Amino acid sequence: MGKLSDILKRNTVAEVVDVPTNTEGPIAWPKPPQEIQVEPELVEISLGTHAKLSHLNVTLWDGKKTDRDASTNAAIGFRGDPQKFKLIKSLLDDNPHLQKLKQIERAARKVHSRYTQPWLDRGPRLIPAMSIMDIRPEMDRFHQDFYEELDLLCDTFEDSVEREAEQSRNSGSSLGDNFKRSDYPSKHAIRSKFSFTYVLIPLAEADNGNNFIGSILDESREYLESSYKKFYGKQNAAMMSGIYRDSIDELTDIRTKLDYSFGAKATGFHSTLPDRAREKMYTLRNFNFNKETSIELTVQKLEDALRGVDAEALRDSEALRIEVVDAITNVLNVLKPLSSGNS
Repeated sequence: MGKLSDILKRNTVAEVVDVPTNTEGPIAWPKPPQEIQVEPELVEISLGTHAKLSHLNVTLWDGKKTDRDASTNAAIGFRGDPQKFKLIKSLLDDNPHLQKLKQIERAARKVHSRYTQPWLDRGPRLIPAMSIMDIRPEMDRFHQDFYEELDLLCDTFEDSVEREAEQSRNSGSSLGDNFKRSDYPSKHAIRSKFSFTYVLIPLAEADNGNNFIGSILDESREYLESSYKKFYGKQNAAMMSGIYRDSIDELTDIRTKLDYSFGAKATGFHSTLPDRAREKMYTLRNFNFNKETSIELTVQKLEDALRGVDAEALRDSEALRIEVVDAITNVLNVLKPLSSGNS
């Protein structure tokens, strides 16, 4: 039967062409349609009403310490340069509360990256206003879990250090002779090494009525407004180009896993396959600040095709795969010219 994409081509309805009824002289057949490359138009939008800056800052003590004396001794033992040796000790490697805090940090950063996009080189990221109600409960939960676990770490910190000291002293395990009490923070200092902060920051604009440039001299105001809008336009274009390229790569990979010849062995049907596509649809919809109709329509079609669908259903149903492949292809056809136009 061939690949699904070939089936779709064979099942495509041919365009009906009106035949000229005037038979006098040569027939003026209509010219075949020409493929027109349309340069995407950059629509000026007010980002301040569509998005906020989302800032997540998590700091923690990782329980690591560089031992310079041990590094020097190791270098001498290997006849090496002490400047090129670094021995790092894990002071509380098996502490469950410290490990849990690290897990919370990784999970929070992963969620934050899912809902946001890079804005400046570092620091706050851009989040659509539509996503704020989705991310806020998750960040609140991470914040609560983080400080509950920090309380447990602080309450048991001294006991944990004492256990490390005893194991090193008596059994020669853990850090052995390299245990140093001075490597560990004090009971009162340990809490100050941890923090979890999440804030949403308004996106200042030159014309949003907040008197951002009210004190600037008249002759400088026009230049500042122009440069400010130009900067925002450039940042938005770069961000959207990245979203389009990333979505194209991800959806192309998903389509490849679904578009295989009849009777061939199915591969790549991991349980997260449909969720990968849904995540890209969420990003495309919420970051569609310019309200591109083509994006809205094709995203909706793919969302409809994936509604209630899991990886097992896609593996078992050829008809369902055809529908999803068709919907993904429509999205890719919309994204490719937008990506090249914004690059």
